[in-house]
This record gives sequence, structure tokens and C-alpha cells, in this order.
Amino acid sequence: MSRPPAPTDPSPSAAESGPGQSRNGHETPCESGRFPTALITGASPGIGAAFARRLAQQGSALILTARRKDRLEALAELLQHEYHIQVEVLDADLASPDGVNAAAQRLTAAPVDLLVNNAGLGIYRPLADTSEAKLMSRLQPNVVALARLTHAALPEMIRRGSGTVINVASGLAFNPSATRATPTNWTALTIQP
Repeated sequence: MSRPPAPTDPSPSAAESGPGQSRNGHETPCESGRFPTALITGASPGIGAAFARRLAQQGSALILTARRKDRLEALAELLQHEYHIQVEVLDADLASPDGVNAAAQRLTAAPVDLLVNNAGLGIYRPLADTSEAKLMSRLQPNVVALARLTHAALPEMIRRGSGTVINVASGLAFNPSATRATPTNWTALTIQP
């Protein structure tokens, strides 16, 4: 069974537009390296907080989400004070379906230029010794949330012809171990095409 031909796009391709320009000839936020709005999951500790600081330095408005609202609020206050940017705290535990729903609804209601999927949890024991409840609680933020949030962000990014999604992976993906099989496998799932 053959597929019908794809519709042709009368606008020039990105290659014909020139460097740093979208199809309409204007530089997009993502091509300029600046992101007017960004949502960062797992934003309060480590890498997530580093993303938040870097984007704040560039003047991005931020939506920060993580499990610990107190840490998020402290980071938001610091970034607002130091960089005079707009920061929204989204109290959403991505290990729960309700938290994922809240973050996905936020992305749909007010689209962003950059989505940083940084939230994740690991299990540092052999998979055979891990309860099904613990296993499922780790699949939610590591796989389900990443897929759902990306799915929520993409339609508007595609419609406007710009946007970036960054999926942060653990270094464990490159250092497999029988005692870290679960987070290693999820991370590999995240970074594989």
C-alpha cells in the first residue's frame, strides 16, 4: 500500500533562509541561543538549578518545577532578586500522575520556548530486588513525565517553527552496572533516537 505524497510547503526551507533565520526570514529565539520562556523540571537541585541560573542570566522567564516547593520558592526568590526576571513556581511532583498532569496543562495553557526535562529518580539495587511499586514510581518521572511533557510542548513549537527540548540523561547511561540497571536503562531510553 503506497502513501499519498506529502503536501508541499511553499515557504523556503530553513536551509534557504540563511543562518539564524526561520522560514519567515526572522531569527528565532532558539537559533539566537536565547529563550524568552523556559520550563525546567527537577529545577531545585543540581543540574536543574544550574540550568535555571544560566537561563536567568540570559533574561529568560522561568517556570520551575520539582518535588520540594520550599526549595523551588527559595531558588525563585534568589533568581528574581539577582536577575530581575519573572519566575513561576509550579509545585508538581512528576512521580505522580497529578503532578505530570499539572505540568502538561501548564505547557498547553502557556507555551514555552525551551523545555528542560531534568527530573528523574533512580534505584540503586538490582532490579530483581526492587518492588513493583518502587519500579513503577520511578517509571513515572523518568519515562512517562518526559514523554507527556514533550508531547504537550511540541505542538506549539512546531506551529511557530521554533522551540527546543532538552532531555537530561544521567551519566549512568554510559556506565552500566547490575546494581544500577534500572536508572541506566531509563537513561538509555531517553538518549537513544
